[in-house]
Amino acid sequence: MDNMAKRLTAVILTLAMAFAVCACAAPAAPAEAPAEATSEEAVEEAVEEAVEETASEYAIDPADTTVGVIVQKLGDKSLSDMTYNGVLAAQDKYGFEMDFTECGETDMAMVLEDYLASEEYDLLVIMSYHVFDEANAALETYPDQKFVVFDYQAEGNPNIVAQKFNKNEIGFMAGVFTSVIEAKGELTLNGTKYTWEPTNKFGAMIGVEVPTTVDTITGFYAGIQYMNPEAEILYTTVGSWADQTKAKELAQTTIDAGCNFMFHNAGGSFLGALEAFKEAGKFCVVYDDTLYLDSNAIIAASARDGNAVFDRFFNEYFNGTWNGGQTEENGFFNGCAKFLYQEGLEVPEDIAAVMDDVLAKIQAGEIAAPSTWEELETFDLKYDG
Repeated sequence: MDNMAKRLTAVILTLAMAFAVCACAAPAAPAEAPAEATSEEAVEEAVEEAVEETASEYAIDPADTTVGVIVQKLGDKSLSDMTYNGVLAAQDKYGFEMDFTECGETDMAMVLEDYLASEEYDLLVIMSYHVFDEANAALETYPDQKFVVFDYQAEGNPNIVAQKFNKNEIGFMAGVFTSVIEAKGELTLNGTKYTWEPTNKFGAMIGVEVPTTVDTITGFYAGIQYMNPEAEILYTTVGSWADQTKAKELAQTTIDAGCNFMFHNAGGSFLGALEAFKEAGKFCVVYDDTLYLDSNAIIAASARDGNAVFDRFFNEYFNGTWNGGQTEENGFFNGCAKFLYQEGLEVPEDIAAVMDDVLAKIQAGEIAAPSTWEELETFDLKYDG
């Protein structure tokens, strides 16, 4: 039973019980009969009003809405998982129908065409640049089909709403934290105290450098430099989102060069890097909420919150808002990004204070983290306490 049906049932049962109480009460004196009739009429009117109120809770009824989702590979600990889990959580909350297909990138266009040809879906959710061109071209043949493009920027098509993350800010927060914790020279994790000699060197790894991902790394660079202008960053590119062997080799080079910490946006490849850092007794700050991968080597996460994005989007959609042709930004400012500490990490008060201060400055628009290498070259803000 969907959520709306549950609420309606609860209202009807409650009012029915009230009606039963009225009916079972001791007979009233003849002079009171009109009042009794009035009470019964009031109950009936209340039931009708409750039904009308429940039915009109949303401008678009979730129960009459069908959503199709196309993802590339569940279990990727990245975009596919975030897309699927985000829509699934929204389905549980709002009660719409949902179908999904997991397929390789080469099959996505064919799968999308099948979804379109069925004409059964009010909304189709696709990932980033995958089959975006096909979705954009669908306006001519399927003028009523609406799309949500997750983790992408796209304007102009009235049938498409794009959801973009301010990844530069996500990387920036990771850079600030990594800088201040490395300079500390010690941390306590799961009851064990670890120490190191600060080297002022930091590892940064990306899976594939494209415009939709590089802003995470430029933001990280800027966050490090914001706190420590003299820092050295060792940047590596895996060339794949799923090559754990190469990622481990690259991670080892950063460890050998003196890095105690590394940040990544490398997707599944990161598992290889994590293995190298764990074996060396070093630490990682991760992109997205993957703290669960290792409670000893991963100390924090700067993360997109896909669930929050889809919750916000569907709430607006069912209330009648459709920002077709626009890119909706998501980040720390609207609760769709978050910085998380490993559960067993004892965060020093001074570091927590710095993180809160920087977050407030980002939310207030005082810090504009760079999204490109060109913007990074001119970024000159310094932390002033």
